[in-house]
Amino acid sequence: MIPGRVTVKAQVFATCSKCATIWQTAGASYTGYGEEYFEHRGHNRPADGIVSAKIRSFEGFWRQASAPPGSAVLEIGCATGLGLAAGRNLGWEMFGLDVADSAAAHANERGFAPGTVVKTLSQLEGRRFSAVGFFDALEHIPDPFGFLSDLNPLLRPDADVVVVLPRSDTGSRRILGCWWPHYLPDHWVHFSAAGIRLLADRSGYRLVKSFAPRKLITPFTLSRHLALHSGFSIPAPTWPVFSFNIGQGGYVLRRC
Repeated sequence: MIPGRVTVKAQVFATCSKCATIWQTAGASYTGYGEEYFEHRGHNRPADGIVSAKIRSFEGFWRQASAPPGSAVLEIGCATGLGLAAGRNLGWEMFGLDVADSAAAHANERGFAPGTVVKTLSQLEGRRFSAVGFFDALEHIPDPFGFLSDLNPLLRPDADVVVVLPRSDTGSRRILGCWWPHYLPDHWVHFSAAGIRLLADRSGYRLVKSFAPRKLITPFTLSRHLALHSGFSIPAPTWPVFSFNIGQGGYVLRRC
């Protein structure tokens, strides 16, 4: 790490001198993955189109994978089950992993069987997945190198791992500084493009493709995320739906 650091609300982020990946410093902790986590981010409001917009966004992410119909596919950080629903729309047998207690209930409400969502990789032992998705999830894992290494035995040969996450080497971060919206208490790491390649090489994968992810959101969703960072609640309408990306990258890793 280099001495240059960013401090945001008592969080300290340090930058790797080799790859420009940004890590939250040791000693931090986060335990706030309750139902209020999803509510505060406006993730689950079917009446005003947010849910359908997010499912369409997830479908676009999933299409980066090459898994054939009928494949077993896993989403890490499945939250309210919208990524699972998107994968089901593409003809896959979906499974999810999330530490939130309510994630399994959300999946059940969307028509998935009990046991579809688990909390640990060890609960998936014996299964083999053709694709895995981390959609705004990898930055929430304190040890992404270890997690991807542990995930590897659960994958079929040539399985794709689709990752969408904040990138540290973007103009938005340089311009916005400490106001960059991805500096959040539960974001442990912000990878650069070089950092993603290093992550893949050291965890048993190879980088096969990068892409520019596009999220379909509403002004309400945007205002909720701004409120998380600034502490100020800004009223906003729940329409129209529009495409948005600020400082995020997409990557496809493939099991070696």
